[in-house]
Amino acid sequence: MHGCIESLRRAFPGATCIEDLACEHTEVFRKILSATPFILALKDRRFVYRIVKSAFCDYVGRAEDQILDKTDFDLFPSEHAREFRRDDEDVLRAGEQSVREESGPGEDRRWMQVIKTPVLDETG
Repeated sequence: MHGCIESLRRAFPGATCIEDLACEHTEVFRKILSATPFILALKDRRFVYRIVKSAFCDYVGRAEDQILDKTDFDLFPSEHAREFRRDDEDVLRAGEQSVREESGPGEDRRWMQVIKTPVLDETG
């Protein structure tokens, strides 16, 4: 944790407290996400959506506040949710990125490249 705090202090020298550092860091992260054209979402270890891009919201057909704090089981038909959960568990267990092509849920069944990457802190 100490290394993370020091990294934030170096990246944001004008911040006066830890809360400021975390807020600025989160804002920079959101700006980076918004600049990419990809459909992106970040889930926590319980597979709950914590950050989603507007492109992901469009893909799911829901507003951001209807996605955050939800799981795939809240958003997709159970057959798709089970598959997404199994894939997420496999990526966490392996500790490495998974890349594949798949057809998304919904009527248009768009094919897309899906990249799942574990994002871990210093403690794993």
